[in-house]
Amino acid sequence: MKDLAKELEMRGFRTIIFNLGDIVRASSTLYNRLKHGTMKHAGDPILTYQIPRTVRKNVNDNFRISRADSSVEIDAVMATTLAVHAASDMTPKSTGIQLFIGE
Repeated sequence: MKDLAKELEMRGFRTIIFNLGDIVRASSTLYNRLKHGTMKHAGDPILTYQIPRTVRKNVNDNFRISRADSSVEIDAVMATTLAVHAASDMTPKSTGIQLFIGE
């Protein structure tokens, strides 16, 4: 995936490569935003199907969403998790745009 990211960058697309630490933080970010009501699931059918079948895996004192341990493909859950985390970490200065998250 690193080669793909480099190629996309060369073509002018901003890319982000996530490592295990990022996935742990992203899982926590999504959980906390849902728990505290700063965002909510809009009822998308694929997320409605995948979320209850998504499994978390403990990593030291934290946790992450686990593709391997989940009972179905959870691509929509992973994409949502990483997108929420990336959007939460962006600042208007670094993106050149304003982001509004939540209600």
